Amino acid sequence: MRIIIGIILLIISVLIGCGLARKFTKRREFFNSFKDFNLIIQREISYSQSSIPKLLSSIENNDDFYKCIKRYYTNKEFYFESTYLNSQELNFFKQYLMQIGKSDKTSQGKLIESMGEQLSEKLSVATELEQKYKSLYIKLSVLIGLIAFIVCL
Repeated sequence: MRIIIGIILLIISVLIGCGLARKFTKRREFFNSFKDFNLIIQREISYSQSSIPKLLSSIENNDDFYKCIKRYYTNKEFYFESTYLNSQELNFFKQYLMQIGKSDKTSQGKLIESMGEQLSEKLSVATELEQKYKSLYIKLSVLIGLIAFIVCL
């Protein structure tokens, strides 16, 4: 009976650790999608100049980033429930959405280029944090689970 309880505690601990580590992966995926979208917008401004809603309809990706953008451009509401972005990053995202498509071609090009540099930095930081903390969270959860297992014995 104690062994079963110990194994259950180990499994619960590992699941919690994996859930906590997932936020680093989600954050990296968000900034990766954000950077990709910025590059798409940059190309659109330079070449075909199609509207953002038309561009979004051609994108098949359905992660948190694209869901929020599609909601923003169809319903004109910004709603993004995030457990993995801080308030500063959320404000950056909101400001980006508010500024895209609001001015002429040259100023939009400059804006998107500067945003691209900032996004590259944010993506590299998110990737670095994921590499650093994801495995740490998982290893610690396994260790805590093993301690709980030993205590149950």
